[in-house]
Amino acid sequence: MTIQTKNNSKKIFSSGKNIGILENNIFTKKVNRSKHFLRVLQAWGSDLSVLQELKRQGCKLVRLIESSGLIYEAPLQLIFERGIVKDLGYGPQLFLPEKEWEIKDPAQGGLFDGLG
Repeated sequence: MTIQTKNNSKKIFSSGKNIGILENNIFTKKVNRSKHFLRVLQAWGSDLSVLQELKRQGCKLVRLIESSGLIYEAPLQLIFERGIVKDLGYGPQLFLPEKEWEIKDPAQGGLFDGLG
């Protein structure tokens, strides 16, 4: 894993591929349900080594932006506390059940947006 720093943000690379950005202690990653979601566990997964490095870098929150537009957020500490380690042939991954994530739908907007 490598990290490129520019101003206050850090691009995170794994196997030479940009997998997300760490900015203001928030790691943001675009995900595709068919690739990053383990149906048998009903959980979102990430490489354990990446999550460990994010912790060393001061990350506090993981934000996944699904191709559908839904946003999933969970504190990194929660992922370590309640995550399930599985190795599916690509190295150890940590899976946090979907029910543990806060799910936001930008299309819905806030109930009181624009009022007041």
